[in-house]
Amino acid sequence: MEFDHAWRQWLTENLIRGCQPEQLVQTLLQHGFSLASIKAEMKGNFPNMPFAVLNHSNKGIDKADQNVDFQQLANVAITQNANAQQLQTQNAQLYILPDFMSAEECQQTIDLMNKKLRPSEVTVFNGDNAFRTSTTCDLGFQDSEFIVELDNKIADTLGIPVSYSEIIQGQKYQIGQEFKAHTDYFEPNSDEYNKFASELGQRTWTFMVYLNDTEQGGQTHFTRLGAEFSPKRGTAVIWNNLKANGEVNFQTIHHAKPVEQGEKYVITKWFRTKQNPHLSG
Repeated sequence: MEFDHAWRQWLTENLIRGCQPEQLVQTLLQHGFSLASIKAEMKGNFPNMPFAVLNHSNKGIDKADQNVDFQQLANVAITQNANAQQLQTQNAQLYILPDFMSAEECQQTIDLMNKKLRPSEVTVFNGDNAFRTSTTCDLGFQDSEFIVELDNKIADTLGIPVSYSEIIQGQKYQIGQEFKAHTDYFEPNSDEYNKFASELGQRTWTFMVYLNDTEQGGQTHFTRLGAEFSPKRGTAVIWNNLKANGEVNFQTIHHAKPVEQGEKYVITKWFRTKQNPHLSG
């Protein structure tokens, strides 16, 4: 196993996030990298610990999530949905659900989004100002019965109570805007996890819906899975960010490619391992 651009980017970003070097080494070992190649890549960041200790470090599950039933999370309702098309791979759970939202629902959501957009953010800045250039609308904070109904529709379709989720977000991409290759989960045992997941736990499933047909570009490219999806109005892309044993799954890294013509609207809802006191269900 050799370091490619995606793995080097992953290593750099997680060192910046404040992840424990021991945990990063363990993750790389699990993915087939040799200790020598890891040491060469990490240079001065390589931990001064014996291999025996490294080999027994945490395997990608934050200590706060050790008691979660991850097998149950890997067998939620969407996995049994006859209308959901599963990506044929052993490396991740990913489903496509056509016509999840009607044209009217999509347009109503777009209209709500356009009322209150802000620059999209990243959890930890990696030094690249062009890493995420879209705009975001926190739809779940709007006083809208329609959004409440949409929230419940997403939760019911996935098979996880809405109380185990974040609010719905909307993202708008104009020509040239993108979100470079990234994962949705929080790196376990890191400063990032402590900041964003201490209350609600790890992100589990992502439920994303395209709200319009983009004329050109704007594909969602799962770089490690060899899968790419073009924006099609009403279609949902749904995936588990974790493995069945609860470890984070780097194979879910994905790139929202730049829009080349037209614009792109999506909504995204992330689910968590702990209940959200601000959402009922």
